[in-house]
Amino acid sequence: MYDLHIHSIYSDGTSRIDEIAKYAKRKGLKIIAITDHCSYDSWGNKLLDLKTVMERRNIIENTRIADLTILNGLEADILANGHVVLPKGLGKEFFDVIIGSFHILVGVHEWERSLLSVIKSGMIDIVGHPLAYIGKIPWDIAEKIAIAAADHGIAMELNSHYPFPDIEFLEICREYGVKFSIGSDAHNLYAVGNVAECFELAKKLHLKLIDPYHFVKSSDQNI
Repeated sequence: MYDLHIHSIYSDGTSRIDEIAKYAKRKGLKIIAITDHCSYDSWGNKLLDLKTVMERRNIIENTRIADLTILNGLEADILANGHVVLPKGLGKEFFDVIIGSFHILVGVHEWERSLLSVIKSGMIDIVGHPLAYIGKIPWDIAEKIAIAAADHGIAMELNSHYPFPDIEFLEICREYGVKFSIGSDAHNLYAVGNVAECFELAKKLHLKLIDPYHFVKSSDQNI
């Protein structure tokens, strides 16, 4: 089991990375991603500072627990103009996995244009809590998003912190071959690994899950 969406004290989480790792091990997780926010808003702007980003990566790399792999991840804000917020001077290759998420309310057509732009840009790996800030979308828009995600190898997230996307959206994604990632979106220690319902839904709807080890670089693995 894995959890690819966890926040630490480097954004709006309440736990240190070493605490998260130890708790994840106790929960039986094999791989986790520390995906702190990168945002212009106060709750997620710590990682706009390059020194802080490097400090966090060093802590992740030096937190070594047997049989647990910890990924250097990021949850990057998707803006209404289709841009993704990343730490200044750093590209996608600095991180093991990047989740792109909306945290603003926009109209459905603006949402569509922005998300399609981000998916096609190759700047993210996963769309975080995809419908959380938009709600149910028309099937034709869902189809466009699913086709683009499948074509560019971008996963959709099943996130236990937010309501799941509606069944129609999930089934459209499934039919076009979109893969799914699973994350707790934990902001406190005891939410880490609370992903059982996500795995159960994926099994029920026959959704294809990503292989989380796809994001692992050889130097990342804690053995």
